[in-house]
Amino acid sequence: MSDLRPKQILRDIGRTLPQAWKQVKMFRAGKGKDLPDWPDWCYIPLASGMAIATQGDSSRVYQACYDTILNPATITAAAAWRVSQGVYRFDADLYNSLVSQPLDGNIPCDALKRLPEWCVYIETIGATFCNNPIVGFWAHLEKDMNDGREELRFILMAEDGHNIPIPVHLGEWTLEVGIERMQEEADRQAGRFIPGFKIPKVDFTHDIVPLVQLVLYLCAENVDMVQTPVHPNTRVRMSGQADIAREVHTKYIHGM
Repeated sequence: MSDLRPKQILRDIGRTLPQAWKQVKMFRAGKGKDLPDWPDWCYIPLASGMAIATQGDSSRVYQACYDTILNPATITAAAAWRVSQGVYRFDADLYNSLVSQPLDGNIPCDALKRLPEWCVYIETIGATFCNNPIVGFWAHLEKDMNDGREELRFILMAEDGHNIPIPVHLGEWTLEVGIERMQEEADRQAGRFIPGFKIPKVDFTHDIVPLVQLVLYLCAENVDMVQTPVHPNTRVRMSGQADIAREVHTKYIHGM
């Protein structure tokens, strides 16, 4: 597991931003005290990742957001995954069955609020995003501290080393609508930071739905795991700080 991509990202963050994990601890300690509160299912909000990536320098926001390796979204997900370091590896037959299913149009967004950990890493088999091979992805929940929006956020780990953040919008609507809203927001943001330059619109839906199916399976109450993960909320010290996993924990998921 020494070459596992998420572990490499943790090391890269530690080398590039030596104070990052200390700052994460400070944000967690300030939750609902010095800082606004946020739901327990969110480890730290993206605003915290932005503050760490820019070190509070607003002139660095553009550079941080367009860093394809250590952007604020990646730092936020890494902080949440670092707590439990769960890796989910699907049986190939089950994996292929899940990713080939169309999305049920009646699934409520709240179905995604039963993640077994604050952030999970799911290994993929032959997955691509916009024709880029993906080796795996992080998935975690976000509460936007500016507009209150709730999201299921993905960090897709491309084979070429880039990390691609994708948010699915959650709310009082179906998951299908949440994915549509994700696509609409992506279309609105295209070319936003480069006046006069129009980025071609790309339909992400076809590539995201299979990954959502994998996350939904983890959220299902009857998931068949060899080793049932312990939610980080049950492993919090008296100081209020969650224990940090020392090693990766791999969960092998088989079909019924």
